[in-house]
Amino acid sequence: MLLQRLAEQAGRLEGLPPEFYRYRQIDWALVIATGGAAPSLADRRPPPKSRGEATVEAVPYVQRSGTRVPPFLLVDTAEFVLGRARGEGDEHGPSEKDVAEAARRRGE
Repeated sequence: MLLQRLAEQAGRLEGLPPEFYRYRQIDWALVIATGGAAPSLADRRPPPKSRGEATVEAVPYVQRSGTRVPPFLLVDTAEFVLGRARGEGDEHGPSEKDVAEAARRRGE
């Protein structure tokens, strides 16, 4: 009886991300080429007036704890994977604290 009810409810789970995954908009992708070519960043942001065309994927839901957390490759931000300072590219630029934290992540 219990298995029958579970089988009936299974259809309601279609379209949901797998357990411990969340849907997130993917704005940038790190393209790693074969043959020793340098990696590059691909801008996957949609044009400003067409937000409905954004790339949305189910990615593992990551939660950090501790002080020296390693990056979650393939699903993390450039701050953690590439060791970039928060605020790089902004009009105000990164703070000294953010630059120091980025240097620490890069092992400098």
